[in-house]
Amino acid sequence: MFDFTGKTVLITGATGALGTTLSTRFSAAGANTVAAARTGADRLAAQLDGPSLGVRLDVTSESDRTEAVQRTEERFGPLDILINNAAYLRVGTVESIPLDEFHRVFDTDVTGALLGIRAAAPADFILFAASDRARFATGSELVADGGFTLGPLS
Repeated sequence: MFDFTGKTVLITGATGALGTTLSTRFSAAGANTVAAARTGADRLAAQLDGPSLGVRLDVTSESDRTEAVQRTEERFGPLDILINNAAYLRVGTVESIPLDEFHRVFDTDVTGALLGIRAAAPADFILFAASDRARFATGSELVADGGFTLGPLS
């Protein structure tokens, strides 16, 4: 297991399956963990082992991003790690996906990531965890980009 004691991590999309796993693992590894999501972030943060904070965050909102980082820094000091995990997926053909749904995907996945980077600068490390390369391996370990193992899920 890695030791993140004294490091502060903000995880977007924290209440989804991958976000909850990341929040739990970073908390168990000693990080000051900020769970950020549109709903349920406070509830998740209350369940974590270590120092934690839940913040409401719509990743497409610049003011939400700024406020989330400000609350993080007020509570724990400078942000060390941002995990851009929030994502929206709409599956379909070019002809079948409504334009408003395309905009929602783009706003969440691209603009949301940009706003996160802007708000978090100069964080030491930024991870795009919702990429198609983040995956579960053998059902017991979380593996991200190229095989970096974060550790057991349970």
